[in-house]
Amino acid sequence: MDQINNLADLSISDYMDKDEFRRRLDRSMGFGVVDRVYHQGACSNTMATDSRYMLENNYSFSRDLLEWSVGRRVL
Repeated sequence: MDQINNLADLSISDYMDKDEFRRRLDRSMGFGVVDRVYHQGACSNTMATDSRYMLENNYSFSRDLLEWSVGRRVL
């Protein structure tokens, strides 16, 4: 539970599960006003064997999020 202490003093306007976020991104659904996106998602498991998952999670999702952000001038 020590990890939750890192978030204690933060002001977070919203949180969304990765899968729900991806669905909204793919469907060009609105998110309201977005001025920042903090993307820390990646599988760092060096023993992972599911190449499809690794490509989707570590490359495709990051690329799509970057394209979405650049297209909306979100930094």
